[in-house]
Amino acid sequence: MSYSRKLYSYHLELAQKFVHEQSFAGEDVRFSNEYEALESELGKAQSMHESGQVDWLKIQQQSEALLRYQSKDLRVAAWLTWACISVNPSPAC
Repeated sequence: MSYSRKLYSYHLELAQKFVHEQSFAGEDVRFSNEYEALESELGKAQSMHESGQVDWLKIQQQSEALLRYQSKDLRVAAWLTWACISVNPSPAC
């Protein structure tokens, strides 16, 4: 199995797995510390005053954790996609 196929299978499993036994989508995480940390890190991408670069690997890992354990938030899924493309810009992502 190729790397791209493994990555695809991993993210498909992440998307299909229930967050909690009773709830597929989980809870609203928009006001959680984890969500706000992601927003803050992503703010570096658009800030003219921010001196640091976005830590895309951190965004990828934290987005995956949120999607797996707390919520199937679509914005977090979009951030995961953005991070994936930024970490590995090949079509495999």
